[in-house]
Amino acid sequence: MGPFPLRRLAPRELSPALQAFGPVGDSVWVEGPVPIGPVVALVGTRDATQAGVGFTKELARALGRRGILVASGGARGIDAAAHEGSLDDGHPTLAVLPTGPPRLYPAAHAALFARLRASGGTLVWPFEPRTAAHPSRFFLRNGVLVALSVAVVVVEAGAPSGSLNAAAWARRLGRPLYACAGPPWAEGLRGGTQLVAQGARIVRSTASLVEELSVLCAAPSLPFAAPADATLGDDAAGGTAPWEDGIPLDDDERAVAAACTAAPSYRDALLLTTGLSGSQLAAVILRLQLRGLLQELPSGQLAWAPGRRTA
Repeated sequence: MGPFPLRRLAPRELSPALQAFGPVGDSVWVEGPVPIGPVVALVGTRDATQAGVGFTKELARALGRRGILVASGGARGIDAAAHEGSLDDGHPTLAVLPTGPPRLYPAAHAALFARLRASGGTLVWPFEPRTAAHPSRFFLRNGVLVALSVAVVVVEAGAPSGSLNAAAWARRLGRPLYACAGPPWAEGLRGGTQLVAQGARIVRSTASLVEELSVLCAAPSLPFAAPADATLGDDAAGGTAPWEDGIPLDDDERAVAAACTAAPSYRDALLLTTGLSGSQLAAVILRLQLRGLLQELPSGQLAWAPGRRTA
């Protein structure tokens, strides 16, 4: 028995973010350490391509090297690649299972779960002991996984795909959502392409994604933005300039705020109107989103969030 035996925790003991997740109930079962740093969920299809598996492992390794804990659902395909990429590089990982302890699902991944335990990783069961896997429980498992995470990355997903449910939870819970898109003939990326069309942030490369997630995870606090489909109200465009409402902004933030207060704007348009470089603009957008001042619409446009204030 290791230093972190199986134990029953209140949701808030595992993560403050999980406390507000109503469907989880009064307790969760946990084996392994409680995460103390940022968590990013990597999800995708069980029928992963070799390229998808390779990309996922590369991304998991890169995130682990930045001190970001990779989480997934333990399933075959992209989930397993996320865990394996972390473990292969010497990093712990976290798995949320669709069962109750001590059941491991899928049973064929017993060796993977043994590696996870030996590495100092964490297993989370949202259900009562000996609860068996059932299709309905996968949806709640996905919700718990997303609630524990700072952001969600859909690496490879067809349409339909179970990972699209995780994406739906990300929108509902206000987590930044990233997805890999592809050409029309790439069936395994149709779900990701659909998510990008609906407003998810497109994954362009491992390096750029890791940089963006590192900025997100390095924030002093990690308030979660409003869901992407939140109603903006009649004052989404126009109205009082944010700096006139006493909101402290630096010059770059003020330029983005001015453009997005006038009307919802695409990132390409903001590059032209603000004169910022791509990396500067990405950093400003992240800072404003973390403060709850900027919302990304389903169209992919960015709009000033009315009624938001900072101290």
